[in-house]
Amino acid sequence: MPIYTPPVPGRRGRQYKAQILTDKIVALKAELAVHQEKCRHPERHRTYKYRSNTGNYDPTQDFYWTEYHCELCLRQWTTNDQRNVVGRKM
Repeated sequence: MPIYTPPVPGRRGRQYKAQILTDKIVALKAELAVHQEKCRHPERHRTYKYRSNTGNYDPTQDFYWTEYHCELCLRQWTTNDQRNVVGRKM
């Protein structure tokens, strides 16, 4: 439900237009957030990539995560991974 600010007489120009555009952007972002919350992110429309930050001097500081992307609602999120890497003591 977009927020619309009716025009005010005598208030024209770039600042007023910028405020109208900002209000529309806020409303659209809220609408997108509602849409993304309702999306179930089905497996066939969800992509993921395993990422890591390895090669540190101290191997206990290595970090792993997964980046997800839903092609239906365009939501992106990450999760931390606790992978058991060969040769690493947990």
